[in-house]
Amino acid sequence: MVDEAHQILSQRTFRAQFAKVKELAPFQVQKIYITGSLPIRHERRFLLEAGLSYSTKIIRSPTHQPQISYNLFKVSSMTTNAVRLAIDIAKFMETLMEPNHIGIIFSKSKSEVDELHKKFTKCSSHSDLTTSDRGHNETSWLNGFHRWIAATTGLIHGIDSPKVGVIIFIGQPFGLINLYQGSGRAGRDGQKAWVIIIDFVNINQICPSDFAEDLECVTECLDLLERQDCHRLPFSETLDGQKESCLDLEGAHLCNVCDPDSIVVAGITPLLLDPLEPIPDEEEMDEYDKYNESMEMNIDFEQLPFFESDIPTQSRATFVTETQTAVPSSSIPSTPDTQVQPLLIAPSHLIPPSTNVPSSQVKRAVSLYHRNAKTLSDKSLIINQYTSKLAGKCVLCWAYQGFYNPRHMKDLWRSCKGHGQYVRGNWIAFKKLFHFEKYKFCFQCFLPQGDYLPPSHPMFQANRKDRKPCPLEDFVVLLLYFIRNEREWWNKARGTFPDMPAQPNEQEYARWCQVVEKSDNFYNGLELVVWFLFTYRPVQR
Repeated sequence: MVDEAHQILSQRTFRAQFAKVKELAPFQVQKIYITGSLPIRHERRFLLEAGLSYSTKIIRSPTHQPQISYNLFKVSSMTTNAVRLAIDIAKFMETLMEPNHIGIIFSKSKSEVDELHKKFTKCSSHSDLTTSDRGHNETSWLNGFHRWIAATTGLIHGIDSPKVGVIIFIGQPFGLINLYQGSGRAGRDGQKAWVIIIDFVNINQICPSDFAEDLECVTECLDLLERQDCHRLPFSETLDGQKESCLDLEGAHLCNVCDPDSIVVAGITPLLLDPLEPIPDEEEMDEYDKYNESMEMNIDFEQLPFFESDIPTQSRATFVTETQTAVPSSSIPSTPDTQVQPLLIAPSHLIPPSTNVPSSQVKRAVSLYHRNAKTLSDKSLIINQYTSKLAGKCVLCWAYQGFYNPRHMKDLWRSCKGHGQYVRGNWIAFKKLFHFEKYKFCFQCFLPQGDYLPPSHPMFQANRKDRKPCPLEDFVVLLLYFIRNEREWWNKARGTFPDMPAQPNEQEYARWCQVVEKSDNFYNGLELVVWFLFTYRPVQR
C-alpha cells in the first residue's frame, strides 16, 4: 500500500526514488495506491508510471473539503513586505482561531522562513535544518508549545493533526496539487478552517510549456490566481472533473469571492499595504514574543507523541470476521464504569485472506508488466542495432542515400539528399518544441536513458560541465522531420499510426510525438522512429 501516491508524478523530478515504483509491478501481490489529489487528466499517466494496466480499478470520492475557506489577496512586492504581511495576517487570524488551534505559514524561500522564525514563530522547518532540529520544532508545534510554524513546501505532506486551523501561503506553492495538499493540513477536526493565499501580481510566474507534462498542475494554479469566480472551482474541476462552487455545497465555509463581506476580508484588507513608518524590528515585537518565549523550556520530547490522536477511545468500532459471532449490544450488561460498544461484522473486503497465493487479478497484472517490459526491450534492441552503426554519423545521409558519412551541419538536408528537391522548413525550431522529463530521455538525441540506454550512448552524469557532445545528437528529431517531409513515408506512417494528425502543423506534430499512448510504448515520436528503423532497409554502401 502506497500513501500520498500522487507524488509518483509530482515529485519524481527531484526525488528519483519515485521513478522506481514501477519495480513493484512484477511482485505478485495486491497493490493499493492511495491519494486525495490525483487530477482526472493524469490518471492514465499515473497508471503508466506505476506499471499498472489502464484497466486498473480507480475509486474516487469528492474532494470538496467544505470546512475550508479559500481566500486570495493580491499585493505588489513593491509596496508590501511579504514577511510583515504574513505576520500581521497570522496575528489577525488568531482572533478567529479556536484556542487550541495552530497554524502554518508556507513560503518557497528558506530565507523568508528563517526571517519568520526570528521575528515571529520561533519555530520553523526546512531542508537546511538538521533532522533533530526539524523534528524538535515540528513536535513542539504539533503539541502546542508554539502556535505557528514557518515552513517550506516539504511540510505540505504528512502532517495529520486535527489542531491546524489556518494555513497562510506566501506566493503560489509550485502548482495546484501542492496548494490543495497544503490547504488540506487544515480543518481535519471538521471545524471551520481558513486558507490565506498572498499573490504577488508584479512577479512573473513560470508557466509550463507542455500542458500534458505539467504534473503538478502549475497551469491550473495560475488559472486560479487569475479567475474572478469562486476559488473552490479550480480544485473541483481539476480533481473531480466537476464544477462545484462554495454555493453548490450545503454549509460550505465560503471563500472571499462568494462572501466578499466576510470578517476575513474586512480584517486583512487594511493590512495589504505597508505602513508609512518603518517595519517594527525584533525588539519592538515583545508583546507577541511573550507567548513564544514562555514556551522556551526544557521539554522531554521523547515522552510526547509525534502525532496526537484526538479520537476518543469509546468512538472506535471493533471489527470481527464473518466466522465470529457478533453479540447484540442489548445483551451486554453495562455498568457506570464501563462503556461497551457493539461489535460490528466486517464487510467481506476487510476480512483477512485465508491464503497468500496471488489472486488471478494479481497474476494477470504481473503477466502484463512482464509482457510490456519485453516489448520495450525488443524495441530497444532495434534502436541499439542502428545507433551502434550511426553514432557520430549523419543520420540524414543514411536515410536518403544509405551513406555512413561523418555527422555534419553544413548544408544539412541539401547535401544529404543529393540532387533532390531541398527540404524547406526549420527543423531546429521543431526540436525546441520537445520537452521531456529530466534524465528520462537525452535532451540532445531524445533517445532513452536508464534501463533502455543504447550501448553506443555515453553515460552522462548530472551537473558535469565537462561532458562531451552526444554522438547521436538530433538522431530522433531529424528522422521525425525526414518522415514528415517525405510524402511516401508520411503516407505509410499515417497508415500505421491512425491517431496521427492528418495534416498537422509543426506544433501539432511535436505535441503528438510527445504523447505516451500505452505502457508498452515509448513516446509516439520514438515509436515512429523505431517503426521506421524496423521497416526501412537502405542500400548498404
